[in-house]
Amino acid sequence: MMLISNRRLATLGTLLGLMVALAGCQQSSPAHSGDDGHDHGAEMLTVTGWSNAHEAFAEFPHLLAGVPATMYLHLTELASAGPVVDGAVTLFWSDSAGGTFLRTVPAPTKPGLYQAEISLPTAGHWTLEITPAGYDEAVVLPDIHVAASSLDALHDHGAHEVEGDGEVTMTKDQQWRLGVSSTPVRRETYTQPVRVAATVEAPPERRVAVTTPVAGRVSVFADRALPTLGTTVRAGDVLLAMRVPLTGDAGALAGAESDLVRANQDLQLAERELIRAQTLLAAGAASTRRVEEAEAAVAAARATQHAASRLLDGRGDEPARQIIAPIDGVVVALLVSPGQYVEAGTPVVTILDPTQVWVRGHIPETALGDLPSAPRARLGIHGDVNTTCDIEGAALIYLAPEIDPASRTAAVIYAVDNHDLHLRPGQSLGLALDTHTTTDGLVVPTSALVDEHGRPVVFIQTAGETFVKRHVTLDGHDGHRALVATGLAEGERVVIEAAWAVKLAGADTAAPGHGHTH
Repeated sequence: MMLISNRRLATLGTLLGLMVALAGCQQSSPAHSGDDGHDHGAEMLTVTGWSNAHEAFAEFPHLLAGVPATMYLHLTELASAGPVVDGAVTLFWSDSAGGTFLRTVPAPTKPGLYQAEISLPTAGHWTLEITPAGYDEAVVLPDIHVAASSLDALHDHGAHEVEGDGEVTMTKDQQWRLGVSSTPVRRETYTQPVRVAATVEAPPERRVAVTTPVAGRVSVFADRALPTLGTTVRAGDVLLAMRVPLTGDAGALAGAESDLVRANQDLQLAERELIRAQTLLAAGAASTRRVEEAEAAVAAARATQHAASRLLDGRGDEPARQIIAPIDGVVVALLVSPGQYVEAGTPVVTILDPTQVWVRGHIPETALGDLPSAPRARLGIHGDVNTTCDIEGAALIYLAPEIDPASRTAAVIYAVDNHDLHLRPGQSLGLALDTHTTTDGLVVPTSALVDEHGRPVVFIQTAGETFVKRHVTLDGHDGHRALVATGLAEGERVVIEAAWAVKLAGADTAAPGHGHTH
């Protein structure tokens, strides 16, 4: 694909100056400076082409057979929307008469910018093939005119575009910094979705109200405070303690006391063995390894004794009963306070594990017949399916086999991974479910759409540094892709990343001091 345009119309003085320069065979190259690396004070022809991997945007003066000229090549890596930062490029020129010219530029003068000195031997129409190092596919720029004389060069204005309303100019440096990326519009199969309201909720096993199994007074241990809202806990962590009267939970109390007795005995035995091993080592009758093993046994016995004693960390006749976190999560409710007396079965803490959530939607009964048995889903934050987190791959865990008689809907539930915590239980969403209805048409990602006073617009890249705003109408969207009814033609390059930046650049161009005055 190739586009040629004049960057600006030359004045009569510029044309006369060009005639003099060409006649003397001393064609000057423009000085490179400024944000985009070059000065457009002199008229430059521009050529843009694309391969599957690269965009090449070339700038050069009017070319005259046999006269040296400087070409500036801006090379973009399409996958990253950034400049090619290193490596050589090969420039292979050919014409219909069999003439060729080869030039290799070993490296860019700065990221994305290659400078090449060229001198094409004959007049005519040349094709330039640009091949970056490490790639087999070249960017092809056909029909570059080389003039036979200075007079012929003055009439060479290329196949320039006609400027119109909505044209936006952005330098390659600006595009690279902002991540502007475009792609050709293609005809694709688009699946019409059915859009329904949905909410986020916590699965039952991931939201747990922790209750006390015994009656007693709420207490805390000396080495930790009562958990607060937002505290992250792990399964097995001690949350708080219940001071249990001796008359309550007698079986558990007896068991805890028995465990502490055994732990104390084990610790005493381990300490004696350590003393024995140390004595033998001093006498040369035992190895260092035996002492180390005895020390490890003492440490383990002491930890067991400490855990058993904490379970019975009581005062007087009221030992403490630990309340343990049953799951990993975050404390979202603390329902008691220290010193408060509560009955057995009373909720004391609520823990939420937000790393996986359910998204529950409600499908109108009239839409159920067009749904597959396991419909794929996408969701939209804040209830708008246009603002999406793509949940393809979320597990469908339930599609109700019955209709709710009040709402005339069937419930559908998806389990969604939420480790990045972008969803919160209770949040409202829009849910788009794929149906059996498909359409073949021009499809763009929703990232290409920019709202302008309530109407969708896209930006078409017509050349390396030129974009045109286009109003479009849509036949549908699923939150991930949009089906375009009017406003686009197949093959046009639509900006799909940082389209907002192109819009802002257009607004800046329209400001005083920019663009045309009519």
